[in-house]
Amino acid sequence: MIDPDTLYKNNKDFYDKKQLEYQSELKEMGNMLPVNREMPKDIAEKIEKALLSQSYIIAKTMPKNPHQYCLRKNWVGEITFEETVNTMRNYGYVEWFWGKPYMLYNIGDFKYWTMGYPTEVTILINRTTIEKCTYEEFCKIAGGEI
Repeated sequence: MIDPDTLYKNNKDFYDKKQLEYQSELKEMGNMLPVNREMPKDIAEKIEKALLSQSYIIAKTMPKNPHQYCLRKNWVGEITFEETVNTMRNYGYVEWFWGKPYMLYNIGDFKYWTMGYPTEVTILINRTTIEKCTYEEFCKIAGGEI
């Protein structure tokens, strides 16, 4: 299997177009309540376990948008990265950020999202707190360092 970074770099125009198509689909879904869509309980439990089992890195370059991310290449657990991303997209909700729609998925006090590229080239999952907070507050909540 080709690594996602190489796959994207070799087919950048194709995947950028796919991301725009996905954003158009999300726009058509319109405004949604900020809650996950109904899903089977066993799937919800598996995805929660998968996302909570990852190691997250605090994104230091965006202090006005405090968040963390986990990397596909470091993914651990029974459920694959791809299954997790697809489940988040199938059962999440649309939220707008900086004029673009994203599919988000909530677990506990956090909301998770990807950048919307096709699953085969998605390399990370982001998360932030559902409640807005400062970068410093986020670092305390997320257990990271500033």
